[in-house]
Amino acid sequence: HPSNLDWGVWDNAPGRASMKGNDRFIRAFCRAREVGLDARCDILHRGPDRNTARRLIKELGHNDSFQWFYTMSRSELLQFFARSDVVVDSFDVGALGFLSMEAMSVGAPVMCGVDEPSARMSYRDDTAVINAGTEDQIFEKLMAIDDRDELANQGDRGRRWVQKYHGGDAMAPVLVQISTLLKRDVRNLVVVK
Repeated sequence: HPSNLDWGVWDNAPGRASMKGNDRFIRAFCRAREVGLDARCDILHRGPDRNTARRLIKELGHNDSFQWFYTMSRSELLQFFARSDVVVDSFDVGALGFLSMEAMSVGAPVMCGVDEPSARMSYRDDTAVINAGTEDQIFEKLMAIDDRDELANQGDRGRRWVQKYHGGDAMAPVLVQISTLLKRDVRNLVVVK
């Protein structure tokens, strides 16, 4: 769980629409552990509700189900993604963020909440994530994860999806168009494949 811990307890400005809703994941994960899920959650201690998350986990009696990490470099984060069975992102926004796409790009399965009708406005295919938004949906998806081959397939689908929609070939025309709109010299743009 590398996403910012943020569900509006400490940073709840009016009109704010970028909270993560990851308290639902914490509750669902603890419920799943109570009924037999054999898993541990590696979790980054970051975001405005990080201390609230620690208290919630303690209140739920699951300190031993979580391993906390306090700092992580970019290369460590990518290694973290690559060794994870599932990378957890946001459940409130309804769309993929950079964290999801980075994890998918290294073949890690991603669980997050995506509003597929909205996503279809940008993408022709469903997003290749384990899609869940409510606590019950997250719980159900966690309990259904029992096949490592299927997780590997999910990770591969995600990697192909990110390459199709956000890889160099897909993004080069977009970057040229943006550069043209901004009247910048496109010769200085670098596209990574």
